[in-house]
Amino acid sequence: MRIFGRRHAWQILLDGKPAGSIPNDRVVELSVEPGQHSLRLSLGRFTSPERQFAAADGEVLRFTCRAPLLWPQAAAAVIVPGLWISLRQD
Repeated sequence: MRIFGRRHAWQILLDGKPAGSIPNDRVVELSVEPGQHSLRLSLGRFTSPERQFAAADGEVLRFTCRAPLLWPQAAAAVIVPGLWISLRQD
C-alpha cells in the first residue's frame, strides 16, 4: 500500500509539453508519432526522472510509475524531488 501520492493526479509531460494527467493506480493511453520522445510525470515540485524512448509506427509502449512506499523515501523526496516517483519502461 502506498502512503504518499495516493489521491493525486500526476501531470504527464510528453516531450516537455502537458499531455494529460493520470490518477494513481490508473492506466492512460497516449498516441505519439514514431521517433524519439521524452516522458516525465509531475505533481507540483515532485517529478519523475525524464525517460527517453523511441516509438516505432504501431508500437505499444508501457511505462509504470510508483510513488514511495515508505516514509524514509518520501522524506528524502522532500529534499530531492526527483526521488518522489520512479518511472520505468515495462
